[in-house]
Amino acid sequence: MAVQQYGVLKGIVLDMKRETDDDSPHFQVKVLGEENTYYRCAINVMSSSEESEVLYLADDQFDSSSITILPNMPYGYTKINEANREVALDYVRGNLFDPGEMKPLPHEITGPDNDLNDFIETYMKKAQEEKAPVYIFGSKFGP
Repeated sequence: MAVQQYGVLKGIVLDMKRETDDDSPHFQVKVLGEENTYYRCAINVMSSSEESEVLYLADDQFDSSSITILPNMPYGYTKINEANREVALDYVRGNLFDPGEMKPLPHEITGPDNDLNDFIETYMKKAQEEKAPVYIFGSKFGP
């Protein structure tokens, strides 16, 4: 089944916070898209399985030369469809990294730099400080 309203948001991080809802926690990010349009991005940090760990990979040496269309996109939300499929990222089929290098990571553990919330917060703060554009892929929801 296709994901409804699937697309990519290009914007600048304005604020963020951890959500501590035990049933379905999300990391919340406030993003400025196109002029005077703000988005609340809810990043799911906990799988619904009994053992809640999401796979992740952080590669500070990632070669992004194969991803050339994203920097040229306008700020704001772009729905991905058959006409613009090149915007979508397929990490596996695109050979962007080795999926075997991904590691499970719990969403919240006491202590610094050891869980998915810490990981997301570190990179979102860096993007916020540098006013660097972020690209958030997922389903659009809300008004």
